[in-house]
Amino acid sequence: MTAELIHLTNATPFDLIAEDAETWLEEARNWADGQPVENQKQADTVSMIIDALRKSADAAEKQRKAEVKPFDDAKAAVQERYAPLFAPATNKSPGKVQKAVAALKAVLAPYLRKLEEEKRAAEAQAREEAERTAREAAEALRAANAADLAAREAAEEKVRQAEAADKAAKLAANDRAHANGGERAIGLRTKHVGMILDLNEAVKFYWRQDDKPFRELIQRLVDADIRAGRRGSAIPGVEIREEKVL
Repeated sequence: MTAELIHLTNATPFDLIAEDAETWLEEARNWADGQPVENQKQADTVSMIIDALRKSADAAEKQRKAEVKPFDDAKAAVQERYAPLFAPATNKSPGKVQKAVAALKAVLAPYLRKLEEEKRAAEAQAREEAERTAREAAEALRAANAADLAAREAAEEKVRQAEAADKAAKLAANDRAHANGGERAIGLRTKHVGMILDLNEAVKFYWRQDDKPFRELIQRLVDADIRAGRRGSAIPGVEIREEKVL
């Protein structure tokens, strides 16, 4: 058995397709040298190479799909088994577990919001008390005669009360509404949501920041309209040119 036959016997479909592609790529390198073709014979040869490369790419894609199909099928089977119960909340169709979590959050949120309001009211009251005792302590210290021991002791007691009130206010500020039934406490979080009130002003602002995303978006819209057959001056601000391409 010759070395060539041994090679062909052991070759995978990918090997054969890749070998064919490399052959035509070598031809492509010979012709794609920066110089345009000069006659019909050369044009036909280049056309033949393009056709061969396309066929090679089509064969490779067909083989790739065949080789990956068992993995795709296995993945799809796993997804099908898990998705009804456990699909993430970000999926178009979340699983039952995430739907249940969302429903339970909806039940829990109003209570936590009410509890949070109560805690913030308690914080405000504690802060007000801390400020009041601090003022009283400062006034007592200023008014106390250095020679009046009782007055000094009373002023120092006011200071201790002010310090205790300040500590209580700090604790109140850090007290948040939580539900603690599981391993991890569940609490409210702050979420910032931007609401567009004036689209024109918002567009101007972001255009000045970086106009590239806008140009790319408009170009995609223009390309879509042109593919749909829109021509002439139907698109304000856009010139539609005719180009001959392969």
